[in-house]
Amino acid sequence: MTNDNPPVAAAPVAGAGASAELMALDKALTPVLDAVAPWIERPRPGVRITLVHPVNEAVAAQVVDLARRYPALASAGDPANIEAGLATLAAARTVSQHLDVARREIDDTGRMAFAGGWKTVRQILDHAEILAKDDKTLTEELATILAPLRRESPTAAAERVAAKAAEKLARAQSNLAKAQQKAATTSEAAAAMATAHAARHPAPAEGVIAPVAPPQNTPTR
Repeated sequence: MTNDNPPVAAAPVAGAGASAELMALDKALTPVLDAVAPWIERPRPGVRITLVHPVNEAVAAQVVDLARRYPALASAGDPANIEAGLATLAAARTVSQHLDVARREIDDTGRMAFAGGWKTVRQILDHAEILAKDDKTLTEELATILAPLRRESPTAAAERVAAKAAEKLARAQSNLAKAQQKAATTSEAAAAMATAHAARHPAPAEGVIAPVAPPQNTPTR
């Protein structure tokens, strides 16, 4: 079926350049992440790392101070290792917090952009359903597209479309039968009226002139 409707001018898409900017950001982050990769540590599979409790951090800082003031304790361990752990933890938290905020904002940007596009999806699908009333092929394609949204398999969608088509055909056949019945009833009524009229006004026999009623005298004033 040919759609004679003029194309609708596309409205400007809000944040249309966001995807390009985000991909540029990803490209820029790649060398940065590669630079810190040698310093990134991950636990071995199956090994769990417990959360760092603030009490533990406070104790670690106190132990550093204690070891600095009592050099004899250095034989048990280098307090520089503790300081390195505390410094790395603080730096990792700062970067992680910044990245976490950026991640949430970037995720929200993607979801909101998709939500705007999804409104257009619904508008197109709604219009397609209107056009599909007179287009069987479009109806079948829509059924396949909408099947996941309706939580039904493509087979079930095809069966639903077939059932709807059969229902539409049955309704058309019923309307046709009613129209034919009405026409037959009208024809029978017309024939009965013609028969009744002929019975009340029989035609004169062949060769016989039907008598003409005498004119009635109209009284003069």
